[in-house]
Amino acid sequence: MVLAAVPSKALALLIAAACSITSVRASACWDTPTQVAARVYEFHVRVSIAELRCHAINRPIDAPLIGYYARYRQQIEAAEAHLKGKLVDDSGGGRAALNQYMSGLGNRYGADKSSASFCESLRDMLTELAKPESTEDDLHTYALLLVREPLIYGLCAKLAPAGS
Repeated sequence: MVLAAVPSKALALLIAAACSITSVRASACWDTPTQVAARVYEFHVRVSIAELRCHAINRPIDAPLIGYYARYRQQIEAAEAHLKGKLVDDSGGGRAALNQYMSGLGNRYGADKSSASFCESLRDMLTELAKPESTEDDLHTYALLLVREPLIYGLCAKLAPAGS
């Protein structure tokens, strides 16, 4: 397990620090369900893009990625639907905002560097998430560790609908 090397007290402090840093800025614009959805969806995008790079350096993670996705497909699809619902209104307005967000995700996570150790860490993480005893809390913990500040936070002023 990836987190096994991190003492639980240190992990708790890391998570608390990450939450306190990002939540202040994001809470002014996005509600909590949107923040959670963004983190889960961006986690999925990041590991999916990383799978291509890991394969390219002969460190494939496709098997654990498939297992993780099978386990959390509903949560990932719900997160994506939630974000689309926040950005695109019933008349289809906001498509430009959605396209900007989705393009930004590709640019952000497409620029990640791949290394054998990063791919191994992702494999361990995804393997843990694919286990039947894995919980949604586990998904949120790993998403928090890998996506400290979702891209949607930085797009707050441009994209957040009034009253979000």
